[in-house]
Amino acid sequence: MIRIGMGQIEITPGNPRKNRDIILQAIEYAKALRLDLLILPELALSGYLIGDVWDQPAFVNECVAMGETIIKSTDNIAVIFGNVGLDPDKTNFDGRPRKFNAIFAAQNGELITPQESPYPFIIKTLNPNYRFFNEARYFTPLPTVAQELHRPVEELLGLLPFTFKNGEMFNVAPLLCEDSWDENYSFSPTTTLADKSTIQDVPIDAFINISASPFTLGKNERRHRLFSERAKELETPVFYINSVGLQNNGKSICTFDGQSTVYNQAGQVVAQSPAYEATVQPVLMAKTSEATTVENADSPITENSRNVTTEARYEVVDLYDNQTVIKTPVKSEAPLEVAQIYRALHYGLKSFLKQTGIKKIVIGVSGGIDSALNEPSMRPY
Repeated sequence: MIRIGMGQIEITPGNPRKNRDIILQAIEYAKALRLDLLILPELALSGYLIGDVWDQPAFVNECVAMGETIIKSTDNIAVIFGNVGLDPDKTNFDGRPRKFNAIFAAQNGELITPQESPYPFIIKTLNPNYRFFNEARYFTPLPTVAQELHRPVEELLGLLPFTFKNGEMFNVAPLLCEDSWDENYSFSPTTTLADKSTIQDVPIDAFINISASPFTLGKNERRHRLFSERAKELETPVFYINSVGLQNNGKSICTFDGQSTVYNQAGQVVAQSPAYEATVQPVLMAKTSEATTVENADSPITENSRNVTTEARYEVVDLYDNQTVIKTPVKSEAPLEVAQIYRALHYGLKSFLKQTGIKKIVIGVSGGIDSALNEPSMRPY
């Protein structure tokens, strides 16, 4: 059985040292829970919306140094986290040292990378460049690296091979945020990894997407549709790990709502972290040969439960009376749109005041719509 932690942490943009401390606390907590693998969000040390701070070499070098501290802290645990990857011998399109939006994976103080990767980290393939997303300005994507190496981009994608206690192998298909939102792109990293798995006869035990995904109205409903379809199509669990917090690139202020989610191979939601709350949520996975499939019941403990023999593969499970039982889907309904908007505004205002140190606010109550909305937004949630 594999114990995985969904590390939905609060990230402070532009403060790698503070974020390092938060990550180290999460790692120690995960170790106390005896987790095998802790998954953390995209750009967990730097923050995502930081604007032209990316053009400061000292800041980038500090992110790299803080990342090395995280790698050294992975004794007796595996950690996947997002950070900036750096190649000082090459340049971005703007002539500055080349940076990548990257996934790092470490276990027992050592980096783990796909054998196909040209770097000791995994480079994001699809860099969004719309609305407040401006990754093309700062990061070099994987297709550019593939073009320079005169190789197809498919050749540079691969799996993360973990080995846990008792020699238990666990193969992860790593994806960075937009790499899973690929329905409008001509290239699909998810499909490529699945195809390579089939060709190489190496099973994928889980797709893991680490994200820095701001709240927008309707986003989570679209994500559930897209990720559920993929999990069902590929018959493989999908993990989505998002951050919480407030980030500001100088023009846009965005709330990050978390809501990290696990989808089983049938595309059903089996675990979801609460919105706007920092947490490390444990998730158990076991081979189906070790688990009991439950049918015709809302509760796993029922006289209608029965064993179903299937091909041995990893599934999300629960523990009942020291027995692994296939985890039943969670019932999750999207809040009303007005409730989602209010929650995002309230969380954003509270976080902004905390970041700026403002402790008191004066509201001019005119009786109009503006003051009528502002006053309840300032109340404790």
